[in-house]
Amino acid sequence: MTTNFYTSVLAVDPRFRSTERIHDVALLEPVTRAAVAAIIADAKALGIELFVTETFRSQARQQQLYDDGATQLEHVGTHGFGVAADFAKLIDGKASWD
Repeated sequence: MTTNFYTSVLAVDPRFRSTERIHDVALLEPVTRAAVAAIIADAKALGIELFVTETFRSQARQQQLYDDGATQLEHVGTHGFGVAADFAKLIDGKASWD
């Protein structure tokens, strides 16, 4: 059996079926994790404080978001494979998506 990031890290993580928002960068595959760190560092150099709001997203969470009308996607996409991250700005100690 071939192992990859999905099978060796994501599928065995206890949060694999969680409906909670997960922001653990360890659940990003290594190239994506490095890109996320670079984005955060580049933003900081420009005086913008970014933080990761979500990394891995389970199908259960995606379905919940869909059912709540928060997304038009019923099936999880790249978040479900550890190759996507959502960010927000930190302004005055609070999350901002402006």
